[in-house]
Amino acid sequence: MAAPTAVPPWRAGALHGALRARWDRLLGRDRASHEAYLEQGWVQERGDPREPARDEQMPPQLAHGIYRRAGYRIPGTAAEVTALCEWVAVADGRAAFRWAGPRLGWSHPLISPWNPILAQHLTFDHLVGHWVWPDEDAWIGEAIVAGRKPAGYFAGVDATWAARAEDAGIEVRLSRTGFRRIRARAARAGTLAQVYGQAALEDLVGEYRRVLADHGASPAWVAGLVDPILEHQDVPLSQLLEELNSNPFPVNGLTLGYPPEVTAGSLLHDLAHGSPWERRCGMQCAEVGALCGPDAVRVDNLPQGAPTRRTHGHARRTR
Repeated sequence: MAAPTAVPPWRAGALHGALRARWDRLLGRDRASHEAYLEQGWVQERGDPREPARDEQMPPQLAHGIYRRAGYRIPGTAAEVTALCEWVAVADGRAAFRWAGPRLGWSHPLISPWNPILAQHLTFDHLVGHWVWPDEDAWIGEAIVAGRKPAGYFAGVDATWAARAEDAGIEVRLSRTGFRRIRARAARAGTLAQVYGQAALEDLVGEYRRVLADHGASPAWVAGLVDPILEHQDVPLSQLLEELNSNPFPVNGLTLGYPPEVTAGSLLHDLAHGSPWERRCGMQCAEVGALCGPDAVRVDNLPQGAPTRRTHGHARRTR
């Protein structure tokens, strides 16, 4: 009987390292804890009904949710811009997406940073393990019916969803895709002002004017960008959804339920670079352009064990 072949040391070391890395992933040792974020000055934002559920097999002390830190840190320097904040979305200890922009004193139940993340299906392709990212089509349909997203489009409509949408007063336009699936464009009934409230839109425009002026934007430049919100307040949301490719940039954010901090971050990027971010993408990509995209709002130095996948907006359509 032949003697067993010895395993070369370099192969044995690589095998041991791979097995150890997988064991660490299963135990959550390669993931950042909630305390690690707090130690670096992050504050966890309040819970959001759109927030993905924790993986029950992961340790409960892992960071999970949206974290915010005041004072934007310029990469590679010690300088800070205290008027800006940075945010990071974390799931079971691993950072998914991060962005930066001015903090606005405005909120609405239909607005959430999870809307662009989940609706775009910006998955953690490199984050393997037990955590499951929701299917974007099913998530969009459920979010619109449940009142967590104002409008969007998706494929795979079934009779059950259509009945629920009708009961909820959702305006739906159906069409067939090339794969024999039904595609829906769905929006809450009413105009932009009826969905959000005219006073809320006026408050949002006021906040945009304030934060953009604080960063050196001229009144004429600001007015040309944010006044269209009020000019479109009497347009049905279903029509705004159909006209995403031609709508003004901030109007698309309200149509899709994306956070105004991301819109403002994109506009400040335009101000700094002299050209609209959507033009650099080659398409109108709404707020997704600022969701980890512009170099001007990069965020570095997350807690150990929290790698981040960056996206540049043009890889995904707005939904």
